[in-house]
Amino acid sequence: MSIIVGFTIILKILFLAYMARRLFWRKEILTLLVFCLQIVSMTVALFNFFNNVNIITSTSVEALYICLGIVIPGAFLFSDHYTAVKRLREQGVYVSLIRPAGKEDAQKKSKAKVGRAASHAEGIGAYIGGIISHIRGIISRAKGMSANTKGMSANTKGMDDNAGRVSAHIEKGRRRLASKQYDAAIRELKQACRLDGSSGEAYELLGNALAMAGRHREAIECFRRILKLNPGDYSAYYNSGISFYKLGDRPNAAKAYKKALEIRPDSYESWFNMGVVLDEGLRAEEAAAAFRRVIELKPGFMDAYNNLGIILSGQGKHREALEIYKKGLNIKPEEYRIHYNMAITLVEMGRYEHAAEEYKAAMKAKPRDSSLFYGISVVYSLMKKSDIAIDSLKKAIELDGAYKNEAKKNNAFDGIRNSQEFQRLIS
Repeated sequence: MSIIVGFTIILKILFLAYMARRLFWRKEILTLLVFCLQIVSMTVALFNFFNNVNIITSTSVEALYICLGIVIPGAFLFSDHYTAVKRLREQGVYVSLIRPAGKEDAQKKSKAKVGRAASHAEGIGAYIGGIISHIRGIISRAKGMSANTKGMSANTKGMDDNAGRVSAHIEKGRRRLASKQYDAAIRELKQACRLDGSSGEAYELLGNALAMAGRHREAIECFRRILKLNPGDYSAYYNSGISFYKLGDRPNAAKAYKKALEIRPDSYESWFNMGVVLDEGLRAEEAAAAFRRVIELKPGFMDAYNNLGIILSGQGKHREALEIYKKGLNIKPEEYRIHYNMAITLVEMGRYEHAAEEYKAAMKAKPRDSSLFYGISVVYSLMKKSDIAIDSLKKAIELDGAYKNEAKKNNAFDGIRNSQEFQRLIS
């Protein structure tokens, strides 16, 4: 027990020395109070150790004794050590645990602070000076940029105004074109093209307006201008083909459609127009192939069935033509043109009864079509049904007087030509 008490006394002496030194340098009331309590605790411990006086008789008093003599001074020691380590980390210079704050040191600290402040102020001054210089440079450049910006702004404004005028002319031209005011549309669109020579939209609309007005050569020039701007423009080739066709220039029309198909090989419109051009150019096989391609791409496009059937029938391929017509009618049974052309093919095959049925089917869709009445009158004449033939011919002539001359020249009416009623109709 005496060993433990002796050890605590040694700790108390060490802490007492530490607190005495701290009190000497810091001169703090709290340090003085702790130092006094340490002396009391030390006195009790010494009496207990040397005279074997049992002053510490309870656990609470013993705890107070240890707290005053060891724990509290130890807390001060730990706090001072923590502060010293913190300074070391911040400043990179180790500072003694208890650094005296005398006048001389205070002056050194003050000078050091002033020196650092001056140095910092000089740095700030130089930094601010640099900023001011930089700002002056920026202002100088900004003035130059402002002048340039004004010029650019003026140019941009001019460009915006010009673009606005171009758009306005295009929109007016589009409206005039939609209302079939072709001359007015052409004027607006020409103005748009003058303002912006690179507007493909303006040239395309102008070309279409010229084509609709029948001015196909001018239209072709517009489409050529588009192709200079954009060599891969499908519409320009397609529309050129139409204008060349209208001018009777089938070779160039075919070339235009060929170019269009190189860009869009699945365009059934271009294939169909190509077929028409080839057919009229007496290139029936190529035309038939084009129409077959249309049927592959667009099975519901009746004109392809109709034209292909006509070509096949003209080549004497009547059965094949009938098959094509039937395929078309399976899709659209009321398509009167197919019924009409199918009837003609059946007449050429000598199948007059079936031909009459096809004419009647066509009449359901077109009850006042003069060509249908004329066609069925021919069939009935060939069938030697003179009364029905004359009635049908009469209706055809009533609807279209041109059939009077047609009937005079048509050998199909030879069987009823000598009848008074027939002579009365054609006279």
